[in-house]
Amino acid sequence: DPDAVYLASQLSLRLMCYDRASGKRLYEADLFRVTRPDPVHRWNSYATPTPVVEPGRVYCDFGTYGTGCVESETGRILWQCSLPADHLIGPASSPALCRQRLVLVRDGADVQYVAALNTRTGQTVWRRERPPIRAETGNEKKAFSTPLVIECDGRLQVVVPGAHWICAYDPETGQELWRVRHGRNFSLAPRPVYGYGLVYCCTGCPVSELWAIRPTGQGDVTQTHVVWRAKGSIPSMSSPIIVGAELYCVSDNGIITCFDAA
Repeated sequence: DPDAVYLASQLSLRLMCYDRASGKRLYEADLFRVTRPDPVHRWNSYATPTPVVEPGRVYCDFGTYGTGCVESETGRILWQCSLPADHLIGPASSPALCRQRLVLVRDGADVQYVAALNTRTGQTVWRRERPPIRAETGNEKKAFSTPLVIECDGRLQVVVPGAHWICAYDPETGQELWRVRHGRNFSLAPRPVYGYGLVYCCTGCPVSELWAIRPTGQGDVTQTHVVWRAKGSIPSMSSPIIVGAELYCVSDNGIITCFDAA
């Protein structure tokens, strides 16, 4: 990839905590040290995934380089683990919390799976392989979306777009609930959003579309649960938002589009 570059010969991946009022650094938690890291895209970094927090704990994911849990008051490292994948151009999927599960996405060039860790111990509770991806290269299999936890008809779901497919999983067991085939797109980074009974997903490269899906049913619901689709100025990197009855997105070249969400 011409946009993949080496930024470092070695890495120290850490969490830093600051006093919000004064800016004083309270602690650093040195989570992982990496020698000879893989290349990253010039628009990416080795610490792109956003941490998630709950009372007393901070969860940091650096993709293939490791996942760790830190005690938020002291910076003490509670657990560390590694779920590998070849990101090809660096990690970017952020983790998501759902009760006692930390959900991680590993849509790499070599392997594609979603996994959930026990938030207390860091042990893998379940791992679910992604649906088959028919692509000639690993570059066309990778993706970087962040999971979205929703509740629909009393059922918790984790919605995770990826190359070719958008899937929803039971966060407790990892069972696949439904899937939608969006074509042959890949390298999507936007997080889905949920409102008005619909999940909205961007489909990635080479030409992104916006799909509105009813998150019910079971199995492959491509022909039955896609409510609307939109083309033109749809982002492959930034995430859409819903404000009131409108859905907004900003394309990769800076064009803002407003849709009627329904």
